[in-house]
Amino acid sequence: MIAVIRTRSAASILPGGTKIRYSVNVSSIVVRVAPDNVADGVRRLGDLPGVEVQFTDGARGRIVVTQESVTTDEQDAGLRRIQALPGLLSAELVCHYFEDLEEDTGGT
Repeated sequence: MIAVIRTRSAASILPGGTKIRYSVNVSSIVVRVAPDNVADGVRRLGDLPGVEVQFTDGARGRIVVTQESVTTDEQDAGLRRIQALPGLLSAELVCHYFEDLEEDTGGT
């Protein structure tokens, strides 16, 4: 299960000042590396902004990450950054969730 992370960096206060609007973009990406390269792959992936390693399968050389971004363009750019990392065999987007949300801030 993927946890939804609210990205407030793109938040905007709605007229009246009691609600905040923000975008959520969360992607699940399966990365393949050589089995003897898993630790290095995890380190490189963990260094990328907005990327969090969720699962590793060292025997098969698979790493599952989630990536949080504000826009779909940022999500695409982040996937390309992952795909360009040295030592990776492949990186494929398997799930992408996006939504614009509003939250009551409790203000007056």
